[in-house]
Amino acid sequence: MRSRRRPSSLTEISPLARLPYFQKYPPTDMSPMVRPFHPTATPSLRQPPSFLQSTVIGEHQPEEEEEESSVASSSASLLDMQGSQAFLEQYNHLPRIYVERMIRDTSNAIDTTFGIHYDVETDKWTMGRTPVTISDEDLVVNGIRYKGTAGLYELIIMNEPNESLVSNQDRNNYKQIIIATHVARRNYDPTDQIRGNKSKKYKLIIKPLLKEEEEETKRGRAKSGSGIFKELGRPTEYKYWNSVHELIRDLEVLWGEKMAGNTGVQNDIISIVEELYEEGYIKKPTRPFLRQLV
Repeated sequence: MRSRRRPSSLTEISPLARLPYFQKYPPTDMSPMVRPFHPTATPSLRQPPSFLQSTVIGEHQPEEEEEESSVASSSASLLDMQGSQAFLEQYNHLPRIYVERMIRDTSNAIDTTFGIHYDVETDKWTMGRTPVTISDEDLVVNGIRYKGTAGLYELIIMNEPNESLVSNQDRNNYKQIIIATHVARRNYDPTDQIRGNKSKKYKLIIKPLLKEEEEETKRGRAKSGSGIFKELGRPTEYKYWNSVHELIRDLEVLWGEKMAGNTGVQNDIISIVEELYEEGYIKKPTRPFLRQLV
């Protein structure tokens, strides 16, 4: 039988796929802590340790299986020291500390619900379904580079972050990453509901950050224009919804009430139509169409 050549390096055993570099939408307002990412070359990662060949670091388990997921703690006994060391050496000092914690964790200290995980099959770090690149000490999400600090890594990776390391800028960056990755929404779908849990991290950190973002969004909308209402010479009324599906359901209910003779729902109907237009789901309604609604 023809013998196979023995591979000479770890990378030859399993070449890692190229990392995609996401969307190229540079933000209009950027602080020194958040700036666009322009990669000059695709980095090559070293082969992960052998125990990762059948494991995803930090992968979120379905709720019904979370109790059984504790068996993952035994993965530490499977560590191939040479392979894990080669895998860790590709990272700068700060991220290496936290990647090593993820590899060696046997105490459920790592956030496997809202945190980052490494998928061997795709050779990517991800949050939810969104690729995340560790570049030097920084984190790159959707083409935006976030300053890598101990505080930001604590927030992203640990179940109980050490808040003495967390700055206001870290919290703000973490909030933007949560929103960009949709990691706190069911099925990682931006139109779906928030999937909270009873953890301290969710109740004390994630939930307040999401509430803060919701309030900022409301204030921003309250300052925006009222184009459709200007067409009708009416004052703008603002209402807020979680998803376009909820908007459509409300519109159907209100239209049914109008058809039944309820004349007090016109403003609510117009509010929803304006919301759909401003969010880009429909074209701008014509004046005759708006007159028919009221």
